[in-house]
Amino acid sequence: MPSPPSGGDSTTTGLRDSLAAAFAQALAQELGTVTEILDHQLASTDAREKWKALRLARDAVRDCGPVLAERLAAQVRGRFDAKLAPGDDALSQTSRFSLDSLSLVSEEEVQEEIAVGNAARRLREATGDDFFALNTRLAAAMGRERLAEEHSPVHPRVFARALLDVLADATAEPPARLAALAAFDPAMLHALPKAYRAGNALLVSQGILPHLRVSYGAPRQVAGARAATHGMTPPASPAPAQAPPGAAAGAAPGLFDRLLAGAAAAAQPSQPLVTLQVRPELVAALRSLEARLPAAAPASAIASDASGPAPSPTADLIRRAREEMAGALTPADELVADLVAATFARLFEDPDLAEAAKVQLGRLQLPVFKAVMADRRFFVDPAHPIRGLIDAIAELGATGGAHAVEGRRPEEWIATEVQALLGEEPPDAKAFSRARDRLAQVAERCHEALADHDDVVRSVKEEDAERSAVQESALEVAHRIAAAECTPAAAAFAYRAWRPVLAGDHRRFGPDSPQWREDVATLDDLLWTLAPRATTVERERLAELMPSVRFRLWQGLIRTRLASAQIEAVLDQLDRLHQSLQSAPLAAAQADATTTVAALAPVAGDDFTATLHVGGGPGDDGLARGAWFEFVEADGTRTRARVAWVSPVQGACVFKDLARNRSFAVSLDDLRERRATGRALAVDGPGVASSSIEAALEAVARSRGAEPGT
Repeated sequence: MPSPPSGGDSTTTGLRDSLAAAFAQALAQELGTVTEILDHQLASTDAREKWKALRLARDAVRDCGPVLAERLAAQVRGRFDAKLAPGDDALSQTSRFSLDSLSLVSEEEVQEEIAVGNAARRLREATGDDFFALNTRLAAAMGRERLAEEHSPVHPRVFARALLDVLADATAEPPARLAALAAFDPAMLHALPKAYRAGNALLVSQGILPHLRVSYGAPRQVAGARAATHGMTPPASPAPAQAPPGAAAGAAPGLFDRLLAGAAAAAQPSQPLVTLQVRPELVAALRSLEARLPAAAPASAIASDASGPAPSPTADLIRRAREEMAGALTPADELVADLVAATFARLFEDPDLAEAAKVQLGRLQLPVFKAVMADRRFFVDPAHPIRGLIDAIAELGATGGAHAVEGRRPEEWIATEVQALLGEEPPDAKAFSRARDRLAQVAERCHEALADHDDVVRSVKEEDAERSAVQESALEVAHRIAAAECTPAAAAFAYRAWRPVLAGDHRRFGPDSPQWREDVATLDDLLWTLAPRATTVERERLAELMPSVRFRLWQGLIRTRLASAQIEAVLDQLDRLHQSLQSAPLAAAQADATTTVAALAPVAGDDFTATLHVGGGPGDDGLARGAWFEFVEADGTRTRARVAWVSPVQGACVFKDLARNRSFAVSLDDLRERRATGRALAVDGPGVASSSIEAALEAVARSRGAEPGT
């Protein structure tokens, strides 16, 4: 048995034990049902070659019943630990061979691999959101940015393979193991979601991503300055936060240090490069500054109204403040004042920044100036709360005024937060953080409303709905055909005739609707009438059921809006199949009654095989609504865009370029290729503050005779 997770990690160990116990106990409680399934299969099958396997499977399930929970929990724990430290350990290999090695293994091993793969796929579909949340939380608990599904110790394949290993200990016959595993399938579909929910609850109780939103298409807070759950670095923090991936923040802090060192050396060579202590004379100068400068206008006077737009702001306020405080400023203080003024000047000149946002940022010049004079980390810390507030104002301002949140337009929300900051004396880091987080939440709600009206998002959603309908209906028909005892020709007819009906139900009513359940029941009756029936009781029921099935088939085809000629052709084929079964039931019974998915491929390969697997796998890329990316074009142009929608069906995502008010879709394969070549970078927010600070540093460096790149 592999050793526990390295480092004695109590979180991963507790999660492992919780999952193993919950899954094993839930399956142990279903032993009676599993045995009943095997008894029914043994009694109903006429294929003598299956009897032995079913009897051995039933006996194996009964024999391992008293110890199933203990052995299964031990297997899950072992495979969980092995997945955390993969190597030569066989338990870490839930996929035992690759496609290149298929010729080197026995047919029985191939059949087991296929069975485990099919079971894992069904479990993955049934536990989509629960698995995504658990895998994300586990990655966070392990200190990783992401955890690939194929390497995850909580992947459904781990549990399916663990159950097969327990069954292998109970019976040496591979067909019996596969029959038993298939009988456990409904129980696993119930047990694993239950175990995942218990695991998520455990991690949430320990404070690991408690507010994670898990639906692929649902918004999720992303890490960084805009995320309310991450807070800010306290003023006394000994080291600034690291720049987000793709941010060009490496040059800016170095340039600021050189400028500050030069200013400090000109006055007091022994003075530290960066100080968070504010001198008493500077405090006095800041307190008297407002008495000599014009007071900020109230929010109602700033927001655009019927009387006309507010005038564009300028950075003159900070320059005037610098002049008023000249006697109390050191050379380093003067440098900071020049940098703040230059930063706001760049913000006011930014063509991609909405005018309403510029107006409110103009009102914040003096509070920001006073805060930065006391905390110069603003220039070197990408996660500084004031930077986050500037980006939040820019992002919310770019959403426009078309969609109100709680009856208030975006510019009104911004004006309210700015007014609250102006009322703080002085506004501290926590006040800026609170304003940032509130505006980020309002921006998220605006983005949701905008996405609902976005043509590109709407088009992708409609395609998702269509593909999901085809996929779910195809799988439903295929699974029921696989359990039926009809000929391949009859199975192909049922698939072609009834899949469009179920697809229409899925689109119009949903998979939980009464119409869907009613048509699934019709499918069961249709398949029953298409199987050979030799006994008197069965033939009496067949004669009674055929008219009803024919009528329901006719009604379903009408709902699909097929042409009358097509409907008549389908009904004629049904009549011929029923007639052949009635006239020669023994001949039909002797025909091959085993229908597999492969038998349907030549008939329906155009849509069936294409819908068995979800393309792309968005969860593998760590994508979520609200994430930001910077795209680098061939000419070097950089564009930042926000993920507006992630498609779980097509393997694509829709980006919104707020500055240019345009949306565009990118396939996950294309996005992966761009990220691998450095043409798409994950960033934290619109980056308005960082770009303005970098431009201000370079401008001030040139004005003081320094070379920005040296």
